[in-house]
Amino acid sequence: LSRRGSSPPPPLSSPLLAKTDANRLDGMSDNDKRSLTYTSAGDGVMHFERLLLRFETMVGNCGRELRKFNEVTLTLGKEHESAKEHYSLLAACQKASEARMAKVKGRCRDLNDAYSHCLQDATGPEGTGVMSCLPMLQNFVACSEKALGNPPVGEVGTA
Repeated sequence: LSRRGSSPPPPLSSPLLAKTDANRLDGMSDNDKRSLTYTSAGDGVMHFERLLLRFETMVGNCGRELRKFNEVTLTLGKEHESAKEHYSLLAACQKASEARMAKVKGRCRDLNDAYSHCLQDATGPEGTGVMSCLPMLQNFVACSEKALGNPPVGEVGTA
């Protein structure tokens, strides 16, 4: 599927984005994360999920840091030096993620709003289903990649 010439894009607070399984990112190399690309036209649901995962990967997911902090805190207590170190790592990850999200919001807000409205309409009583919003999600993810300086997967210079 081409990302050029598609309809408008997705919201930053999509319920579908919230359902993306953060655990799938753990242990993935950067090349594996970049390979989360569009699938065939007949595989729309998988395509939708991969786009959401790509977005989450670009913006930053601190799930690994959060889990490690929780594990150390529950095992050793929050005052333990290791817990304090893991808290610092989590805070740094969250700060970096917030900065990336601010860049996306600054550049792609209109596409995000269009995608949000599409999802609301598509899931309403007269809705056509979320798959009708796929072109908007594609545009939003492409805009996000540009905002963050990430070359789109499959273009020259990417794995």
